[in-house]
Amino acid sequence: MTILGNENFRMELSDRGALQSLILQGDPSEMNWVVDPSYLKEAGYADTDKLFGEWTIELDGNIIKSTDLLPKITPEGKNRVFVDFEGAPIAIRLTYSLEDERLRWTIEAMNRSTQSVRINGLHVWFSLAYVMYRDENVQRNMSQSCAVFPHLGGDF
Repeated sequence: MTILGNENFRMELSDRGALQSLILQGDPSEMNWVVDPSYLKEAGYADTDKLFGEWTIELDGNIIKSTDLLPKITPEGKNRVFVDFEGAPIAIRLTYSLEDERLRWTIEAMNRSTQSVRINGLHVWFSLAYVMYRDENVQRNMSQSCAVFPHLGGDF
């Protein structure tokens, strides 16, 4: 388990390289902004392979899943971490950086072979805490859920 932090955020990565905790430092209820694996287990969700940062790629007709690979997790100081997945012939790198009041998350796919590869899809989970609205615990919903309206723009 890898933990990063700065003045504004505290975050935790699982051994699988998924972001399993993102908390604003000044939040009195310490809401976790990403889907928490322990909550999924408690709520009875069977799918635990869709956490923030987990991915699936269709490469030359083959499906590769991040959950089938063991990543190399390399912290760089207290504010940045690299999560590297090697799945021949490609490598996927996720970088999480805490920068003042934001989390910067980048995803890179690199062809490590000398041959061309065909990518038919790269699907990356961006699992935020909205799932908790399904919970009947009203107090938890009020202090531990968020409404999110994601938008992809520019380079993605």
